[in-house]
Amino acid sequence: MRVALANAKGGVAKTTSCIYLAAVLARRGIEVAVYDADPQSSASLWAAAAEQAGDPLPFDVLPANMATLAHLGGAPATKEWSIIDAPPQGPLLDKTLAVADFVILPTSDSPMDLQQAWDTLDRARHATRAALLPVRVEANTGPDPRKVDTVG
Repeated sequence: MRVALANAKGGVAKTTSCIYLAAVLARRGIEVAVYDADPQSSASLWAAAAEQAGDPLPFDVLPANMATLAHLGGAPATKEWSIIDAPPQGPLLDKTLAVADFVILPTSDSPMDLQQAWDTLDRARHATRAALLPVRVEANTGPDPRKVDTVG
């Protein structure tokens, strides 16, 4: 299974979601690798910091470029799960969406984050299945039902 975490907006918890998802899979005994396609290389930096702290991640974090993703999409899986930390834009994002079996779009509830998430969700749905992942959400909160428009 190839899962991409994508959003055209930065700072919405793509890398954090990748690392946490991979950690959960690894702890369940599932073979997983994270492919770091984001130009900031945050997943790779996270793995290096964990290694230096003497607590390495329980999965591989590998740099990814256009050739890596093309190979990942065209070859039989070498790992049971591949998690792709997508770049925010460009041809590498398009390739990431094309090779993914499922796309997760982390987003907060801020208007700017949601706008970018919906745009990316529309793009992702042209290639595969996709869903939003609300992050930074306070428990037991929601819109005021008195202020929500309803269609009757």
